[in-house]
Amino acid sequence: MISQNVSLVSSLHDPEGRITKLLELHGKKLINLYNRNAVIGITPATINRTTDLLKSLGFKIKIQQDEKTSLIKNYIFYLDKNKKVSEYKIIC
Repeated sequence: MISQNVSLVSSLHDPEGRITKLLELHGKKLINLYNRNAVIGITPATINRTTDLLKSLGFKIKIQQDEKTSLIKNYIFYLDKNKKVSEYKIIC
């Protein structure tokens, strides 16, 4: 397990569900590695199967509402001290 002070934060665009097999095989190990401190920012186009699987594994999910805005460039998602998902918009 990684230190409790470290979180996994990532963005995901998966309209075809290509990551589901990988999550089924290794998702539990990944979430446990980060002591369940993981948040994934997903696009609305990401299929429900992927979203549901992430949630069932314990990942915190934040849906990016604006498809035209890049998740990576414009938003930072993070866990606050209470492990609540928060978002910070970067104005460029």
